[in-house]
Amino acid sequence: MKSNLPYWWHAHLANAKETVSSFASKTGPKCGCTALNTVYDEIVAKVKEVIQQSPQTVGVTTDMWTDNYKRRSYMSVTMHFCSPEFHFHSIVLRTALFTEAHTGMNIQIELQQICEQFGLNDKNVVYITDQGSNIVMSKLHGLTLRHWE
Repeated sequence: MKSNLPYWWHAHLANAKETVSSFASKTGPKCGCTALNTVYDEIVAKVKEVIQQSPQTVGVTTDMWTDNYKRRSYMSVTMHFCSPEFHFHSIVLRTALFTEAHTGMNIQIELQQICEQFGLNDKNVVYITDQGSNIVMSKLHGLTLRHWE
């Protein structure tokens, strides 16, 4: 799976807008991969900070779809939690091209990698699904996340 920049919005990450604005002012119309990687790394670091401050129990949802025009498949993983002030938050951890077969094993491997990347292994993760057979099968392949239907 090839990672693209994450698509997410979170109220506590207003500094991300400043990061992107700063990046755009430094690079102008021509930007290189190195500069994009820097912005990506800064945004991921801010997301990890929010995750560390989130409650011990969080929800994770995933969706997979295919672009019918170019015949490319994508997978998106979103983390959800409620703050102590009862504000609901959702952060899209990753939306990326999914080049592997849509088997339960491949989905399980990708979900575990994303959980490790963002430090969710120390959290109680409740996995919420639409009962798609391949997503449910990922649970049967050793996915250690809780599953509620």
